[in-house]
Amino acid sequence: MFDFDSLINLLLSTAIKVCINHLKAYWSKKSKTNKAKPKKIKSRNRKK
Repeated sequence: MFDFDSLINLLLSTAIKVCINHLKAYWSKKSKTNKAKPKKIKSRNRKK
């Protein structure tokens, strides 16, 4: 049989990590659109 407690903890930790990653991505996008940062321009130049 499974250890349900460990399984639940694993699911919770992964769900929290995913949520945090989504929030970070969302806020970084929002801040980039609101403020034209020099960092954004530099990263574009590096790609080209």
